[in-house]
Amino acid sequence: MQPLDGDPEVLRDTGQRYRETAAAIRSAVATLTDIARPGAMVSVAIERVRGDAEHLAGEIAAAERRYGETGEALVDYAMALADAQERAERAIRDDEEARADLD
Repeated sequence: MQPLDGDPEVLRDTGQRYRETAAAIRSAVATLTDIARPGAMVSVAIERVRGDAEHLAGEIAAAERRYGETGEALVDYAMALADAQERAERAIRDDEEARADLD
């Protein structure tokens, strides 16, 4: 029997960074959505900026979902891996003790 490979702490930290990135993207989407809303200023340039902001908000909103889901999956996997590693270590110790008792 061998211990399970992997570093739950690195996975958890990476997942958290992905979740933080998703939050930053959500904030950017909100800002772009605000920019895209019609306001008092009217000009061809302003309308172009609003259109670009609306398009960009839609594009990066998809990235927010991917980052958020990936972050959640990494954090969940980190917890499951830590639990599995702990159980594997216990099983290895139990196996070693049982073998020692047989000798």
